[in-house]
Amino acid sequence: MKAIVLLPDGVGIRNFLLGPFLRLLSRQAAAMVCHPIEEEALPAYTQCLDGNIVWQRLLPYREDALTSFLRFSASYAHFYHFDTQGMRYVRDLPVHGGRRMRLGRRLAKALGKRMATARGLAVLERWQFRLAARAKEVDQYRSLFERWQPNVLFCSHQRPTEVVPAVLAARSLGIPTATFIFSWDNLSSKSRIVAPYDHYLAWSSLMKREMGLYYPEIPAQRVHVVGTPQFDPYQDPAMLMPKAEFCRWLGADPARPIICFSGSDASTAPDDPFYVEMVMEDIRAGRIKGNPQLVLRPAPVDSGQRFDNARRRFPDLI
Repeated sequence: MKAIVLLPDGVGIRNFLLGPFLRLLSRQAAAMVCHPIEEEALPAYTQCLDGNIVWQRLLPYREDALTSFLRFSASYAHFYHFDTQGMRYVRDLPVHGGRRMRLGRRLAKALGKRMATARGLAVLERWQFRLAARAKEVDQYRSLFERWQPNVLFCSHQRPTEVVPAVLAARSLGIPTATFIFSWDNLSSKSRIVAPYDHYLAWSSLMKREMGLYYPEIPAQRVHVVGTPQFDPYQDPAMLMPKAEFCRWLGADPARPIICFSGSDASTAPDDPFYVEMVMEDIRAGRIKGNPQLVLRPAPVDSGQRFDNARRRFPDLI
């Protein structure tokens, strides 16, 4: 058996490369992993994996203007049709960029509002996928897959546009495709799934019911409840570290309590730096018992630079 694995972003790399997934897969099948990792960094990720895996950089892909317009129109139609609170929030966010981008997005929003029915969504996505199938990257992936002859294609994330040509190429060759719904809120608050898959892997029975609600055209037997690998480390005793060793690695005092501040991304929680400074002020003033130390872990998508002022004010912030 041969499998194509698409890992388009850091979340997919965390869930399916850094964990046991690829090791388990390579024992049962040969795998071609399509990824965005720079060549000089790749050995750090592959050193614990055997030779049953072929590493292939994802092809650079940029939608043409009309395909992008139809995709955004379908997303807006999705938001207006199902109209959850999360969708209203995303739908009403201001559009940044140049004049042309802002105009295009307003037109997509207007068309999406007009097409906000099950039939309208189907029409928009049919046009979108027909146009996307004409991209040269689809032909390139098709040639690659014809040579390698995989039995299945799996994608770690349902929304990145970079995977669309590979998915369309696989479907044109009759290769079964599957995607993983990467986060608990994606179905109820995010845009449409960007490509047509044969199977969908859900975290839970609740997520499977949400698939039926927001994608009623997908048969229930094509949605499979599998859990999510991003929580596996919490149940892996091999990940445990003695506290003294952990504190040495972190530069913390093992005799003092530790408070962990787990940051969010800047768009969701722009006031995180203020809260960090507020907690540090309370520690310094003795308003928090036990003289704890604060460990700040910025979100993985956050460079951490917005906390520079807090680090200057409080050198003991870890």
